[in-house]
Amino acid sequence: MESARISTIIAAETQSASINLKACTTGSFIATIHNDSNKKLANVTVVLDSKDGLYHYEVKSNSQGIAELPVIESGEYNVSVKLDGYEEYNSTITIDANKENTADIELIE
Repeated sequence: MESARISTIIAAETQSASINLKACTTGSFIATIHNDSNKKLANVTVVLDSKDGLYHYEVKSNSQGIAELPVIESGEYNVSVKLDGYEEYNSTITIDANKENTADIELIE
């Protein structure tokens, strides 16, 4: 029995294009909010304001005490956390690009 070899030649045109790639400048922010008895707190208002004044984010915590911003510009932020009946929490955080930035926040009654 004879065997046959079949070759297929495909002609292709090569083109080049210039693409401008911008480095990713966003990360994410996830805060777990609880009281001094480690009870997770829902409906807590979390505000992040960039120190350069360009960005403002506001989110509320869910029933598990989680407040999440899946996309946030990297940089330095002032953080304010408020819930009626608790002292206001204020701090600063650095949001790093391409990272899940986390915070564990305890509110005092």
